[in-house]
Formats: sequence, structure tokens, C-alpha cells
Amino acid sequence: MESYFLNQGRDNCDPEIWKYVKDQEDGFSSTLTIPECYIHLSHHIMNVFHKSIKQLETNTFSPFQLYSHMSDLRISLQTRKEDKFCGMNVQNALKTCSAYEKVTFLADLNLAYTRA
Repeated sequence: MESYFLNQGRDNCDPEIWKYVKDQEDGFSSTLTIPECYIHLSHHIMNVFHKSIKQLETNTFSPFQLYSHMSDLRISLQTRKEDKFCGMNVQNALKTCSAYEKVTFLADLNLAYTRA
């Protein structure tokens, strides 16, 4: 994905996207940057919602199952919040970042799951 935006160049790439990929102009890094950690976190949270929506959209889903389904979704998000779940790649990246970046990211992670 990054290679596409890098090939576009700074002038032809959205400034917000460029902030995420500019550090990799000289080659791809094996560790995630902090902005990439936020993208991965968003991906993990959205995956939970995507799975839930897919179940709701099935032909066999009954309105009587809605409360149970939404409770399961809430429990899933609460469990991820309590576990500070952000994925293995992000956990590895947080080991190499500064203490400030780690604390800030974990606070944002907590807030993201709270809002979800």
C-alpha cells in the first residue's frame, strides 16, 4: 500500500497520507511507525464492527437475537480494552518507541475502545 503513495510523490499525494508514508521513501521499514500503529488499531476495531455487521445482515438473523448480539459486541470491545489489544505488530513497534509515544498511544487506544 505504501509503495503506491510513494510512487505518487509528495506533490501528488494527499498531505495527510504523505505524513504516514514519507518516512519510508528510502525503503520500507520492518517496524511500524507510530502513525502506522494508529492505522492498525483502527483496522482491528473496524474488523470487530465489520464482523458484527455481517452477522446482522444475514437472512437468518432474527430481531429477537439483537440484544444478545449487541451484548456480545460490547463484551468483545470491553475485553479488547481490558487486554489493551492492538495486535502483535503494534505491540512490537511500541517496544521501540519513546515512553511518551507509548503512553500517548495506549491512552488513545483506551479512548478508542471506550468510544466504540
